[in-house]
Amino acid sequence: YWEIGRRIVEVEQKGEERAEYGEELLKRLSKDLTDRFGRGFSARNLRSFRLFYLSYQIWQTVSAKSFDEKSATLSRKFEKSQTLSG
Repeated sequence: YWEIGRRIVEVEQKGEERAEYGEELLKRLSKDLTDRFGRGFSARNLRSFRLFYLSYQIWQTVSAKSFDEKSATLSRKFEKSQTLSG
């Protein structure tokens, strides 16, 4: 649901918090997704998915940043150990 909300905001709304044609966008997406995947994609649900993404996007970014920093630290430690042992 978070990913669907992210796509609505970042792709359909081009990163804006609200699209100029918001309600029409959600109705169109609802129809497209329901035709393709079945039930569960009402405009009301899509609004909830969008809100879910907007509510947790900062948390996700911090989590991803933390992961990247840990990965970089581990990579440096590995490279250093390879240099010392090689």
